[in-house]
Amino acid sequence: MRRKACGLLVLMLAVASVTACKTGKEAAEENIAWETKDSADAQENEAGEAEVGAAGETDGGAGTSSGAPDGASQAGTGISQTGESQPASQDNTAAAHGLDGGDGSAAPAPDHQNPPLSAAGQSAMMKKYQEVLSGIFYDQVYPDGSSCDYDNYSSITINQFAVYDVDGDGQDELIIQFSTSSMAGMTESVYRYNAAADSVELELSEFPGAAYYDNGLALVGWSHNQGLAGDFWPYNVYQYNPETDEYEAVFSVDAWDRELADTDYDGNPYPAEVDVNNDGIVFYIMPGGSYDTDHPVSLREYKSWYDSILGGASELKVPFQDLTEDNIRGVQ
Repeated sequence: MRRKACGLLVLMLAVASVTACKTGKEAAEENIAWETKDSADAQENEAGEAEVGAAGETDGGAGTSSGAPDGASQAGTGISQTGESQPASQDNTAAAHGLDGGDGSAAPAPDHQNPPLSAAGQSAMMKKYQEVLSGIFYDQVYPDGSSCDYDNYSSITINQFAVYDVDGDGQDELIIQFSTSSMAGMTESVYRYNAAADSVELELSEFPGAAYYDNGLALVGWSHNQGLAGDFWPYNVYQYNPETDEYEAVFSVDAWDRELADTDYDGNPYPAEVDVNNDGIVFYIMPGGSYDTDHPVSLREYKSWYDSILGGASELKVPFQDLTEDNIRGVQ
């Protein structure tokens, strides 16, 4: 039975000091360990309003994580629970995105699995995946013929790939992380196999280091963090859509750390009236593909929103391996 595709967000907060750029996987690992400033005061103010869970911890593996940091463990609670309602002009609740079961809990999407491939079909798929990988390894071109923007000095084997069913549709996808390029050229791609055309089709293209979850979620840290987020690393959230067989952008999250600046780049003051618990940070929860800093939310609202769409998803341990000739030949 396929893993259910339902819209869920994983709260990721960062612990390392800000750098100009980093991989999405580094961002995901560090976000888990971050603790909010003045958390004791915030927890006291939240007592009796929301169940506060233990802080999440990474398991030390490549981009795998478990738990939710600083109290974000109660599923099925909407933003309205906090008493700090989201502005009507920007409804970012799960229900507004069709990701909610109507009672605050995550609703499963209809089952959608591709028909199983015959032995010959499976062999053809693996042969096509080998062909794609060989094109990248030997010629540094993607399946559509576009250049990988190879830097011509790093070892091509630094790049990684995996053959794994990340979207839960019952068939393995080809996931490629290409990082031996300029920053702009670094890409993580998810390809599915089209048996009728004996070709591959792109499901997702993003910055390397995506974290995939068993509900069809993909979380990807931004390539750069040059705004006002401070130690919090912004990220995009994608949801696999079984009807289109593609990942769709559903949310982007950014923040403003007051320790970094008291005013934004336009001279607007820090929204202290939103930061009701004086946590020193506010968040921007935006629809995918957009950027809007007109509607900040407090830490408490952010946690409540997160809880409302969490659903207990688990991160997939995608078996990435180096892009070498031997590993390409081993794809079967």
